[in-house]
Amino acid sequence: MNPPDPAAGASTQPIFEAVLDEIDYGIVMCTRSGVRHCNRAALQQLVDTRCPLAVEGTRLVARDAGEDTRLHEALQDTLARGSRRLMTLRLQGRPLHLALVPLAGRAAAEPVGGALVLMARRMLCPQLTAYWFCEAHRLTPAESAVAAALFAGEPPRAIAERNGVALCTVRTQIASIVGKTATRGVRDLLVKAAALPPLLALAGRGAD
Repeated sequence: MNPPDPAAGASTQPIFEAVLDEIDYGIVMCTRSGVRHCNRAALQQLVDTRCPLAVEGTRLVARDAGEDTRLHEALQDTLARGSRRLMTLRLQGRPLHLALVPLAGRAAAEPVGGALVLMARRMLCPQLTAYWFCEAHRLTPAESAVAAALFAGEPPRAIAERNGVALCTVRTQIASIVGKTATRGVRDLLVKAAALPPLLALAGRGAD
């Protein structure tokens, strides 16, 4: 394989950013000079004032002043020493789990050029992924709605109350879903859903 042409870097940047936008984890790319890029999933979270993380100017900050010191020290450690770590920020009791990952060249001696801040996903699997998962397993519309609710963390009783049906009806639908998806139960179904590759809907588009 021929080495990449450095002159092609500028032309590949839009493609690189488009690739990041198809990942359902929020990703913030930082260097020592500040934030360089946020993917779509990150932007959707950062504009929410309930999110413990924010961008001010070119700086990645924690909205809680006490947490901001921890974030800054951890990020500087990743940039300076190439350390990898998990950390949790909180805002009014609301947690956000982060992974800090150094960006360096392939050679061990190359310095760290930046860091990725990976934000925990907000849902088990994206809605469009859930839609096509249900389509692939030929779930009925009612079963698909129950599956989507399970993926969102709703227990069967809450699903039954929200839909105005008996709990036994929802349990029958769950049994059908488990059979059609060849899973061993709700827990196995959720594990299978969590392992699906992300399929994100573009703004203003549905499942087409």
